[in-house]
Amino acid sequence: MNDTTRALLDRAELDEVMNRYAASIDLRDWLRLRTAFADGEIEADFTSMGVKQVFRGHAEGWVDAVRQTITGFDATQHFFANHSAEVDSNRAVDTRYMQRATSSAPSTTRSAATTPATWSGRRRGGGSPGIR
Repeated sequence: MNDTTRALLDRAELDEVMNRYAASIDLRDWLRLRTAFADGEIEADFTSMGVKQVFRGHAEGWVDAVRQTITGFDATQHFFANHSAEVDSNRAVDTRYMQRATSSAPSTTRSAATTPATWSGRRRGGGSPGIR
């Protein structure tokens, strides 16, 4: 496989992982959300979106924290824009704007936040990427 083809496949795999992350949250599919992460310790820094502290621990703990955070919302929508990725062999740094929108009954008010988010990942043993 030539370098151009490998780079395109790497970017497609990163998009798939990030889309799985966002869709899993909105669908409340916690098992699927867990599959977006590499094994071992992860770090999630959402302080720019109002989260009080950086999460450091196993992915299961982060999935549980996400579940607890969105429990009070009737609907959520997460999506990404302005993708930029640097891939080096088995490591990737992916930066994109993340926007989340939430709504709760009886109000029709929607809150939204947009922030640049940087994700690091490693290729797993089977070759697919996972968020680190």
